[in-house]
Amino acid sequence: MFAQATFELKPVAMKTLIITLLLCISIGSVSAQRKLAHYFPGAHGSGKADVEQLIDNFIQPLGVDISVLPNNGWYSTAKTHKRWGFDLSVTVNSVFVTNEDKFYSFPSNLSTIDFQTTNKGSTTIPTVYGPESENPLFEILSGPNVGVRYQGADGFDPASEYFMEVQPIYTIQGGLGIFKNTDLRFRFTPQTTISSVEFGNWGVGLMHDVKQYITGATDNKFAISVFAGYTQINGAVDLSGIYSGSDQEAKVSASGFTGQAIVSKEFGIITLYGALGYDTGNTTIDINGTYNVDSYIDADFGDKIALPQTFTLTDPFAYEYKKSGMRFTGGLRFRFGPVTLNGDYSFVGDKQVLTLGLGFLTDAKRD
Repeated sequence: MFAQATFELKPVAMKTLIITLLLCISIGSVSAQRKLAHYFPGAHGSGKADVEQLIDNFIQPLGVDISVLPNNGWYSTAKTHKRWGFDLSVTVNSVFVTNEDKFYSFPSNLSTIDFQTTNKGSTTIPTVYGPESENPLFEILSGPNVGVRYQGADGFDPASEYFMEVQPIYTIQGGLGIFKNTDLRFRFTPQTTISSVEFGNWGVGLMHDVKQYITGATDNKFAISVFAGYTQINGAVDLSGIYSGSDQEAKVSASGFTGQAIVSKEFGIITLYGALGYDTGNTTIDINGTYNVDSYIDADFGDKIALPQTFTLTDPFAYEYKKSGMRFTGGLRFRFGPVTLNGDYSFVGDKQVLTLGLGFLTDAKRD
């Protein structure tokens, strides 16, 4: 009866949960990359290198955070399944945005573009995480469009998008007991498009119980395991709508590898768990397509004005961001029959990550 109830609950509850998450979790900061095309008017001729550097500063906090997110939320206990026992869950991983992530200083080595101020009077420039409607004001210093003063991109302000200042990402995942107290853990989120943002991921990992090798460790409510996992994230942001052209998109690809030692202790329906390990992550963001840059947003009045000299950009920019470091995780899980709720907090280098999960599992745990 217990196992049968578990299987009946899964399809309906998981479908409802996934739909709810897709509706509630917009991918605001990734979508905000669309605004980066407002930097393009300064990219004529030798100005392209300067614009490339400005866009790098604009999206760098997001690129680093995406490198951190793949390695989180893999587990809510150190206890492995019996053979063919399994669990299935939806997990939301959110990296906290700091004040330092919201603005950058104008690079002193640029020669073709000058930054004056933002339209709100700030002397620093908003990143993708910066405030909305605060646009930097640039002036082109050389080339056929010299003297043009235009507005760059504003941010998307995560505090107004979500209930706190975080960059979230969700994943669907599960675990299967295979042999010798070892779980095969897996992730797969099919490519989904929300508000011009396409997103999907996959991943695989192994968790192995090492308490079995410790003589005298007989407490079956206490578990020690080691875990290694790899995750790949693939996404794309539609960049069309600002300039004419073709195949306009930002391709986002991220991968992460983590190795961790995990401990957990059960107290009735509550499980406390913690982990120590090391993460590596890598993100590439490629601005692809052709862009017929023929206009700009006027710095003084916000009007769209034709450029004196139009030009075309083709696959103009490519960026890579990396993040690695030690990680420390502490978490809490509640189990109500086949249903689990968990949350944990991790320090990954200088980043902080909150994980929340809702899952379902068979009652095939090792006793």
